[in-house]
Amino acid sequence: MIDLIIRNARLAGQDALTDIGVQQGVIVTVGDDATAAETIDLNGRLITPPLVESHIHLDAVLTVGQPRPNASGSLFESIAIWAERTADLSYANVQSRVSQILH
Repeated sequence: MIDLIIRNARLAGQDALTDIGVQQGVIVTVGDDATAAETIDLNGRLITPPLVESHIHLDAVLTVGQPRPNASGSLFESIAIWAERTADLSYANVQSRVSQILH
């Protein structure tokens, strides 16, 4: 028995419906005779990856405008500004800002 089976899910670009198993937070293959502690039937609804970008840089929190604002808003200027900012970075500085954000 696995933790969760999501039945009759539609995957983008595929016509056939599929079953998706989840065991301890990991997607696993599901056979037709599989059983689970919980089953959700999507009845052909689309299932997608999360729509959240969880990629964050905690080392950069609370540094907006330091050492100067990103006037162009471009990635290239942002990278150049961060290169300037790293001259003032220390473990204690990063730890302090990260702790403040997480609390």
